[in-house]
Amino acid sequence: MVIFAIKFAPVTIKAFNKVHGFWSKYEKLKSDKISSLHVTPTLYLRRVGNFRDLRVDCAFDPADMPREKYGLTYGDQEFQTGINRHISSVLGVEGLNISYTEHGMQEDDLISMEGDKRNASFFEGVSNHTFLKWQGHPQVTRVLRSTA
Repeated sequence: MVIFAIKFAPVTIKAFNKVHGFWSKYEKLKSDKISSLHVTPTLYLRRVGNFRDLRVDCAFDPADMPREKYGLTYGDQEFQTGINRHISSVLGVEGLNISYTEHGMQEDDLISMEGDKRNASFFEGVSNHTFLKWQGHPQVTRVLRSTA
């Protein structure tokens, strides 16, 4: 069950310039002068029994970043750092630790990421006032919260 979801406005995150991930084709990215990725992040807190799961899915247009041409963003540390900074800045939250999920969860149009248990615990305890504040942020397009 989804406890809440926050959909962010599309954002451009720098990538492919520093510590290289194993799955990207950096020579092709560099020759085509690609140094960022335009994504629409959505943060989810889900509950399955007693387990809490914090996920961040970063959707993108596969025409802009075809997998067969450029590989996967998976493992690119600059993108991971950038998405952490962006979400932290928008939500006013320090210490997010969002990292890539396993390789098999990556898709042609989606970068799959997750937060750690500490992050999930923090988000589960967020007040109604904070949700309203996030909902009014110009970089947030939608906030959904379960009442169950």
